[in-house]
Amino acid sequence: MGMGMETNYFAKDSPLKALKGPRVGQSVWPLQYCPVFTPRAAAVLVERECWYCKYADFHLKERVPLDVGICCWPNIQTD
Repeated sequence: MGMGMETNYFAKDSPLKALKGPRVGQSVWPLQYCPVFTPRAAAVLVERECWYCKYADFHLKERVPLDVGICCWPNIQTD
């Protein structure tokens, strides 16, 4: 993004968005969650959102994680 158009997806006033089901193979944002949410064991602070879900791929093991992840349910991406 650029030109002052950044969105703070972690802002306290940003509401969580409940999804009706997993978005397999589609983009997921940190503040979304669905009924199959399963927290990663390694997460110190666990909030019910895709960012902390073990089925979401945000490239957390890379140097720079992604802002938008991919739902890979039912395949566990990180534990």
